[in-house]
Amino acid sequence: MPEVDYSQFYYRRESEKENPPPQRKKPKRSKRPLLVVFVLVLLFGIIFFAADLFTDGYILSSVKDALWKNDYEYYFVVTQVSGREMAHAKSLLVRQGGGSGYIMTGKEGYMVVYSVYFERSEAEAVASKNTGTFVYAAGFSSDEREFYNTLGVCMETVLTSSDALEKGTLSESEFFGKTDDVANALVALKEKALERKDSVAVNLTEYFISGLNGLDTGKGTRLGLLSDVRYLISGVASSACMANE
Repeated sequence: MPEVDYSQFYYRRESEKENPPPQRKKPKRSKRPLLVVFVLVLLFGIIFFAADLFTDGYILSSVKDALWKNDYEYYFVVTQVSGREMAHAKSLLVRQGGGSGYIMTGKEGYMVVYSVYFERSEAEAVASKNTGTFVYAAGFSSDEREFYNTLGVCMETVLTSSDALEKGTLSESEFFGKTDDVANALVALKEKALERKDSVAVNLTEYFISGLNGLDTGKGTRLGLLSDVRYLISGVASSACMANE
């Protein structure tokens, strides 16, 4: 922005007008460096968004997650029960229907989880179809973006794969192929956590890996497998929140 000469608005004495102080000429600044910077930024933007267009927004989404995402929130569809025995009885009923059945403690007693979601709208849609349920949101903030972003991707991959299995668009062998890939990613994540001596991250990955390895490989019913998956993801999400309280 050009400098404005505010001296024309000052009150000056007559003596100052007769003998004005010598004026120093300011050297002119070249506008070329600014032009070069502008052109470079423009070119980078064009290349970046062109690449993002051809990857269906994956690049931009990944950059946003890596740079800014450090708030994590999970949405549990739950039903409230008053006592421990009632919670266990309700848990069995929910699991028989293919739900999670994971038991969480709340301010007013116990909550039995039907499932967990990463978008509130999805959780609310499920809660609206199940009488007596509501959405319980739990979250935390963490500077360990790489760890929790990757953990979140692993959780979503397992859940979406189980949904596809339930709909019949994914076979059991394909489903377990997906869970094997997730387990391998978690092993790599655990190694990094061990290097930086992050006991919370190590415990979470070990819990997740153990749960994936314990999934029934065709011996039980399809409904039982789906329930086990939802129970596992509910446990990982709940444990992540409690570990960061």
